[in-house]
Amino acid sequence: PPNMPLDPTAPLVVQSGGLQSAAITVVALDTDPGIFSGAVVSSSGQMNSPTAPAQRGDTVSVYCTGLGPITESLNPTLPAPQDHVVYTKFPVVAYIQRTNGQLLPAKTSPAGLLPGSLGLYQVQVQIPDDAATGDQTGLYVVAGTRESNHVSISVR
Repeated sequence: PPNMPLDPTAPLVVQSGGLQSAAITVVALDTDPGIFSGAVVSSSGQMNSPTAPAQRGDTVSVYCTGLGPITESLNPTLPAPQDHVVYTKFPVVAYIQRTNGQLLPAKTSPAGLLPGSLGLYQVQVQIPDDAATGDQTGLYVVAGTRESNHVSISVR
């Protein structure tokens, strides 16, 4: 959860339906970003796909988890406020594949929790004018010192 104290010996216990798992030790990191599968939304408001591709110059929304500490103290069991964005403390950089094949930084807006959501972060990423086109354009984010999984998006 955002703003969770980092403790290398923190136990994790799962409770569901009145049952409880055995405790396991987890290593908590400041950041450990992950982009959700199919969670890039084009400026049209549709999930990015070959039939709803991003255009060069457009801004897409990338939905992820693990972007780290936030600028406000929130109850981690409640959704983020709906009336404003709670931003991440660490900058988030998005990398997009260019026509030369390299993955280079793209322009982003400050990342934050999606209003009304629980643990869901949103990053606004502008597709560069020299982005590779096609349905396999690479994209990933870096939060703190950690790199997310790489995903493919459609760009025209």
